[in-house]
Amino acid sequence: MLGYRRLLLAAGMAGLSYTATANLLTFDEFAHGQVITDQYAGVTISADNYDPNADDHAVVYDTQPRVGDAAGISNEDPDLIGPNWGAGNLGDTSELFMGGVLIIQENNRDCASGICSSPDDEGTRPAGILSFSFDNAISELGFDLIDVEGPEEYNDDAGYVALLFDEVGNELGRIGFGSLVGDGINNAVFGNNSVNRIAPIDLAGFGSVTQVDFVFGGSAAIDNVYYSVNEPLRLGLFGSVLLLLALRTRQLRRSK
Repeated sequence: MLGYRRLLLAAGMAGLSYTATANLLTFDEFAHGQVITDQYAGVTISADNYDPNADDHAVVYDTQPRVGDAAGISNEDPDLIGPNWGAGNLGDTSELFMGGVLIIQENNRDCASGICSSPDDEGTRPAGILSFSFDNAISELGFDLIDVEGPEEYNDDAGYVALLFDEVGNELGRIGFGSLVGDGINNAVFGNNSVNRIAPIDLAGFGSVTQVDFVFGGSAAIDNVYYSVNEPLRLGLFGSVLLLLALRTRQLRRSK
């Protein structure tokens, strides 16, 4: 279990050992229903919805319970609302506010305006792909998985996998979500309304990774996408990533 006190301790111990820049995409600064493309410097985000009747939108979903806002936009999917979260590897989630998470948008309602009026994640099996295309090769990757159901579906990962590509589209490798169950590091516990934090994965052995496709075999969301690029940085990469996560979670817990 990757508790936040442990994250802070690990951040302090990580020290000044790496020369890479850590980046953390939280999606918290965007409105509920916001279509995400190139708002973050250094990365382009897109979606491929396998439903031929749906457009391809990567959309922010506000996981905090709400009944509507000034624009009349509500969040009505209980699988993506917390606290309290249903399962996962983060222990007690009774005060865990995840804020905005990223989904494959299920419908097209008002999405052309840039703000979808009825945000909801695609529930078709399989659902589709959230793609992250980076300007520079990344050397480490971590992420949070929300509402990935299982574990009985993981004999062949049930279509839930992260695909790694180089700049010309060659597949360099894949990380099946099933491999994160009982691995001794993440020990993911998938299920309805679950939250699992996946520790940074060293990508050095895969080559020059410039694109990651998160393939969802059904309903799911992703959050806290943290990655590194090989640039000088005084604070150690792993420590800075953990510190960002710990501080962000502390702020979210206080904002309830």
